[in-house]
Amino acid sequence: MKDLTRGKPWKVLLMFAIPLVLSGLIQQLYNMADSLIVGNFASVENGGISGVNALAAVGASSTITMLFISLGNGGSMGCGVVISQMFGGKRFGEVKTTLYTSLIFFCGLAVVMMIAGSLLAGPMTGWMNTPAEIYDAAVDYLRIYMFGLPFLFIYNVCNAIFNALGDSRKPLYFLIFSSLFNILLDYIFVAKLGWAVKGVAWATFIAQGLACLLSLGVLLHKAAGIDAGDEKVKFFDGKTLLSTLRIGVPSMIQMSIVSLGALLVQAVVNSFGPVFLAGYSSANRIHMFISTVIHTVGSAVSTYTAQNIGAGQYDRVQAGIRAALSFMVAFSLAMVAVMFLFGRNLVGLFVDEPVDKVLSTGAFYLKLISIGMVPFSFFNCFNGVARGAGYMPAFTISTLSDLAVRVAFAYLFAYCFPSVLGENVIAVSVIVGWCVGTILSVAFHCSGRWKHARKI
Repeated sequence: MKDLTRGKPWKVLLMFAIPLVLSGLIQQLYNMADSLIVGNFASVENGGISGVNALAAVGASSTITMLFISLGNGGSMGCGVVISQMFGGKRFGEVKTTLYTSLIFFCGLAVVMMIAGSLLAGPMTGWMNTPAEIYDAAVDYLRIYMFGLPFLFIYNVCNAIFNALGDSRKPLYFLIFSSLFNILLDYIFVAKLGWAVKGVAWATFIAQGLACLLSLGVLLHKAAGIDAGDEKVKFFDGKTLLSTLRIGVPSMIQMSIVSLGALLVQAVVNSFGPVFLAGYSSANRIHMFISTVIHTVGSAVSTYTAQNIGAGQYDRVQAGIRAALSFMVAFSLAMVAVMFLFGRNLVGLFVDEPVDKVLSTGAFYLKLISIGMVPFSFFNCFNGVARGAGYMPAFTISTLSDLAVRVAFAYLFAYCFPSVLGENVIAVSVIVGWCVGTILSVAFHCSGRWKHARKI
């Protein structure tokens, strides 16, 4: 366990964030591997669907899976913040109670989400304007992915708890193992067995299951070794659950609404046809890979903030903000250079033949999105502080404003003024949403209200 309330703030935050960043990148790497392998090895002869269409099917389904995953992620943020503040305050009995309570609750929630997702896979794919030629493959991918939601939910909760305890390395080790295994299964199922889209879905299911079981086993062993002293420990406590949900529910609502907004934007993307969708999906995988660095540093800021607020050390929070922003902005500027120089080459990795429309669509999307990564850095950093402080109004309002602006902008210019931006409306809408969210998150932070949020 790592105490983030001592030591030089920049060094403590950096050493804690590095394993988080690596974990996030590796997780995105095996998501990218799904697209790389299915785009290059699926064919009409080997799996019954072309590489471009298989890539499009995976891309069309991915946004839907995020709607369910976001519920688990939002809830895990809640238990992570609660445990971080308790750990910072050296309330170890409450740490153990919250840990057990969170695992039990989210296991039940995951089963409900699995059943709902499996039943709604077909209708949701249809509501998304999914092109007819990839509809069946997209439904297959989505339904198999839904069966793995309990594994993914519990893994994310375990990951959040490890991070809350200052241990960001163990999740990294589990993820390295499961990622390599996932990529191996991708290759076997798609290239050798010809399962195409179903193959990458089953590979993800099996790999996530292993990561979940390993994380859960080690976490329970770690929890058993925490000395609670004379404090009473419960395996399930309603009051503790309410404290967790006070932060978790706004995060769940916010993230699910954001994912719903992404679904609405995805419906616009799907309307441009499978070739555009393949280019967009390739670029979006790359975008998610690089934005993961910003996201995970923001998560590190949340844990760092929560522990230091639990210990009453607000000056250290400000020092951590400066360190995090310096790294985020420097990384974002470096990605601008990479995308402008090599964006087309990166998109080309995802397809087995150089379809110009796929390459040009993906490359232009990456150039625009990379420019928006600078405001996105401020957005994530200050939202991380608000979340760690338990000041959920700032976190919720800024994020939902980003969503509302993004969706409204995309639909306005896609359907009312289609000749103004054309297919570029997707990337531009994302950047406009980020800028609005950034302005609000910075304003909330500068108001200082986060310092007066009720401690847990």
